[in-house]
Amino acid sequence: MKAYVFTRYQHIEPMQYDTPAPPEEHALIKLTHCGISQMDVDTYLGREQKVVPPKVLGSEICGTVIKINSSDTLDKLEGVNVAVDPVISCGYCNECVAGNGNHCENIEVIGFTCDGGFAEYVIVPVKNIYPLPDIGDMECFTLAGALASAIHLDSTVRLKKGGQCVILGSRPFEILCGLVLLRRSGVSVIIIDDNLFRLNIAQSLGLTCIYLSGGTLNNMVDESYFENDKRVDTVIIGSSQIQNSLYLGIELVRPRGHILFTRNIRNDECLESVSILEKELVITGVNLYMKEDFKRSIDDIAIHADNYSSLITHRLPFAGISSGLQILKTVSECMQVILVN
Repeated sequence: MKAYVFTRYQHIEPMQYDTPAPPEEHALIKLTHCGISQMDVDTYLGREQKVVPPKVLGSEICGTVIKINSSDTLDKLEGVNVAVDPVISCGYCNECVAGNGNHCENIEVIGFTCDGGFAEYVIVPVKNIYPLPDIGDMECFTLAGALASAIHLDSTVRLKKGGQCVILGSRPFEILCGLVLLRRSGVSVIIIDDNLFRLNIAQSLGLTCIYLSGGTLNNMVDESYFENDKRVDTVIIGSSQIQNSLYLGIELVRPRGHILFTRNIRNDECLESVSILEKELVITGVNLYMKEDFKRSIDDIAIHADNYSSLITHRLPFAGISSGLQILKTVSECMQVILVN
C-alpha cells in the first residue's frame, strides 16, 4: 500500500508498505476520504512537536471496512462505509472507569500517536468505527471529530437563555461550535475574525459575524450587536490566529463571565491574571470529546449534511497532501481541505 509519511518538518514523503493485517479486535479500513486538520498543519510546520516522525498523519478518516479481526460476529460490517473516531481510550484506567475517556491515562490518537489516514489503508480498533447512513457522499463525515468536539464544548458552556456568546475564530471547528450553540433557545452567538471569506460562509449558515480589522476591538466594523458596553456572557477562544485573542476575550466578557480555551496559549500571549481576578472570570479548558459526542456528531451530520458540506472548500487527491497543507498555511480563501480517493 502507499502511505504519505511525515518524515521531518515540512516534508511528506510517499512510501510503499505491505498492506497490514488487522490484529485482534481491529479492522482494516480502505480510505475514501481524509480531512487535513489544523493539528496536521501545525505538526507539518513544526508548531506542534509532540508527533515523533516518521508518522502517517491524518485523523479525520472515512473509508470502507475491508477486513475485521474480532471475536464477535462482525463480518457483516465488511464492505460497510464508516467514520473513524481517532481518540482511543484504554477503558480500564482510573479516568476511563470514572467516565472521563477523553482524559484517559493511556490515550492514543490516530494520526498523532499512531499512524493515521494519509494512506491507502489504516488499522483501527473495532470500537472506534461507526457505520455511516446512506446519504450519498461521505465527505461531510470527515468533520465528525470536529463536530464531536463542538458538541462536547456545548456541554461545558455556562450560557443561559438570553445570553450572548462570542467565538473568536471562523475555522470549521469554531463555526461548528456556533451552529451547535445556536440550537439553544434564546441564545445569541457572534463569530469574530479577520478573515472575510470564512466569515461569509459562517454568515450563510445563519451565524452573526463581525469583521475584526487590524486585530483590535476598537477596529471592529460593527459593534452594534454588543450590549452593556460590549460585554458578553461567554467567550470561546478557538484556533484562530487573531493576535492578542486572550486579551480580546477578556475585554469582551462581562464580570463573572466565562472564557473557554480550545487550544494552548501561545508563547506570545500572557495570561492576564490581574484582569481575571478583578473581573472574577471563570476559565475553562476543553479537551477532545466523549465517545457519545462522536456518535451524536454522526447522527447530526446525516440530518444537516448540506450545511456541513459548505465548509469543505478544497478537494484533492491523496497525492496532493503537501499541496493541501500549504493551502491551509497560506491561502486565506480556504476553510476545510479533504483528500479523496
